Amino acid sequence: MQKKKTQMFTISFQYASNDKKAIQVFINDTLEKVVAKSIFRTLLKTTMTFETKQEAEKWLYEKEVRLAKSYAYFLLSLKNYPSSSLQQKLQEKHVSSPAIQEVMNHLHQSKYVNDEKWLESFVDSQLKRGWGPIAIFFKVKQKKINMLNLQEKIAKIATLEKQQEAINSLMQKQKIDPQKLALKLRQKGFDSSVVAQVVVDSRLGR
Repeated sequence: MQKKKTQMFTISFQYASNDKKAIQVFINDTLEKVVAKSIFRTLLKTTMTFETKQEAEKWLYEKEVRLAKSYAYFLLSLKNYPSSSLQQKLQEKHVSSPAIQEVMNHLHQSKYVNDEKWLESFVDSQLKRGWGPIAIFFKVKQKKINMLNLQEKIAKIATLEKQQEAINSLMQKQKIDPQKLALKLRQKGFDSSVVAQVVVDSRLGR
């Protein structure tokens, strides 16, 4: 009696014909997913064979997580990212949702990503650029930061003293018409109490 041949499952990678920045991942002849070449290029010449499809999928997922982590480390070596921006970067590279979640959990647990510290750094940098806490709040919201009591946290970082310093620096860099000073500072998102004090000091020649 002839022994029944066992089906094997082979993973292979090849360039996507319609997108030079993408790589197609196959298990046998079935297209499993499309990934970004910039992350998966090291696997282009790789071929792996497994006895079960589950083993093949497990190997592929573990590779995806490892390569996605490396990409996240690379991004974080360039600058600090909030978690939402980092997730978006991984999504743009076609990393799967489960892999993104695992990578983000690892980064949070290892303290490579800390949204609270990022917020403090971002607020301070925006103050130095002449933006007040109200404007900064909307800038942070645009980044889709999921953080409780965001406005209060920004206010705690952007103290009245820091706002005053930011305004003084802004006034030294830009020639602002005294008659339009209050309007200009409100447009830049500074607290009304700080703006009022600056206007009074300006009129008194302080």
